[in-house]
Amino acid sequence: MLLLAQVDCAQMASILGAEWSFPRQGYLLFFHDEEFSATYDYEQGDDGCQVLHLPAGSGAEAAVTMPALPLDATLMPSLPDLRDDADKALGIHIVELIDLLEELRPLSPASRHRLLGYCDTDTSHPPGHRPLLQVEAEPGTAWGEVVNVSFWIPDADLRAGRLDRVRRCYEVA
Repeated sequence: MLLLAQVDCAQMASILGAEWSFPRQGYLLFFHDEEFSATYDYEQGDDGCQVLHLPAGSGAEAAVTMPALPLDATLMPSLPDLRDDADKALGIHIVELIDLLEELRPLSPASRHRLLGYCDTDTSHPPGHRPLLQVEAEPGTAWGEVVNVSFWIPDADLRAGRLDRVRRCYEVA
């Protein structure tokens, strides 16, 4: 598996505060099967990924095997879409929700990469899961026709900070 992303837990904990359910120190490392050889299910994603927490001082900084693309973390809004059952979660009639989302979406900044929040793409996702990380292909990346990779976590695991049942989904151009 290839290291796709590394997240500094201390930086995320300082931005998200109590909403950050993972360790407050160390790194989350996101690995994926770079050959996309895991059996893919449109509804469930695949298990061609692994997310690990490495404590601070464990050498995670040296784990990068490809040129790093540093990204700055910024707190920004994230909007649900109709696949997220937002009408039920928000208690809004579906027609009102469609109108509201159409008005809000142009005001919500798009992000090429997102930690937590709602999915920004048309990628399928496993039911009962939330996006943990979404990564868009950058110039120079070699993913073939794959344009984004996302890691999905069950709601209960997100609340508990549990990383062993993460699934991967991806979108092909």
